[in-house]
Amino acid sequence: EKAVAYSRPLTVIVVISFALSAEGLNLLGFGYTIWILCLMLSGINRSFNVAGWDVLRGHTTVWRALLAYSNLIVVSLFCWQVFGRRNEDLYGLERTSWSLWQTTWPHLLVSVLSAFQARALQAKILQPIALVVSTSPLAWLLWATGMFIQMSLMFMVVMLPPKSLDSFIFLLLFICVVAIEQIRGQSRWRLRLLSATGTVAAILLPIRYAILIPRVQLWLQGVLPQDVDPYEILWDKFALREDVR
Repeated sequence: EKAVAYSRPLTVIVVISFALSAEGLNLLGFGYTIWILCLMLSGINRSFNVAGWDVLRGHTTVWRALLAYSNLIVVSLFCWQVFGRRNEDLYGLERTSWSLWQTTWPHLLVSVLSAFQARALQAKILQPIALVVSTSPLAWLLWATGMFIQMSLMFMVVMLPPKSLDSFIFLLLFICVVAIEQIRGQSRWRLRLLSATGTVAAILLPIRYAILIPRVQLWLQGVLPQDVDPYEILWDKFALREDVR
């Protein structure tokens, strides 16, 4: 039970590490960000009796989708190494003079970890007691530090550049959460605001990721020239420039 539960964050970290790396700014990495969004939405909808405190548990279908997607990437990279004639940066298909292991190992690792999770969920392996019982040390730690960590991250998004529409959205959520905590901490709106914050962050991740793809940057510069006055404010307020990453 503990191996299954505690390997889930490892899998998500591997996925995020590849997606947000310089090599991952392509449609392959964008697919991983879409999967993270699906995992968050699936985890929020899981009942406490099944998932406990673990929002990463998600549904079996979500983990099977990651398994199928990572395997498809490995097969595509292998076939492109054999039959491809040039690199396709938009799709993340690259031919390398080095070992194929260099480009496929992150996806192979994700495949193994996701297969482990999908099999465990199919076998209906229960959550560890620490993730279900509200009096466990882990539950106390999440209760004591979880809100502080979340508010700190929201404050960083608001205060650190670039100042954009994203910052304004998180500022509104930040003010609402603080107000609820001060007025009525046990209100149902507290849970709703926390869920809204997680959902907004998960939705903004693939949107921001898509904007930073080099081919998308070229398209935006053609449609909305940033040197022209009417469009310059859009580039600033929506943080569309590639250098914002």
